[in-house]
Amino acid sequence: MNRILDVPILLEFYGGLLTERQADIISLYCDEDYSLSEIAENLQISRQAVHDSLRNGLAALQEYEEKMGLVKNYGLKREIGNELIEMLIAQETTGQGQPDAETIRAAIDKINSLVEL
Repeated sequence: MNRILDVPILLEFYGGLLTERQADIISLYCDEDYSLSEIAENLQISRQAVHDSLRNGLAALQEYEEKMGLVKNYGLKREIGNELIEMLIAQETTGQGQPDAETIRAAIDKINSLVEL
């Protein structure tokens, strides 16, 4: 997982588990592209405090994902959902009317895999 690119996603899923200060600092750093010095100035804290809070917050987000895997499961469910949509579109565009048993079985298997995640 690319840490910086995935931080907004991790923050969306686990941000409520961080302290308000950590979430604010991570958001300013990653979403708003503020430097550590700019964050320190805006929050009226030291640059070192920003650095420590950022490091600890990012580590916490990574740890939450490793333990709970919500982002990974969400991604897998989206992939399977997209595959189902593609199957239905392909069936619709062939103009065959009713789907065949093989298509139905494949869709059922994909839905079952979604439920099991």
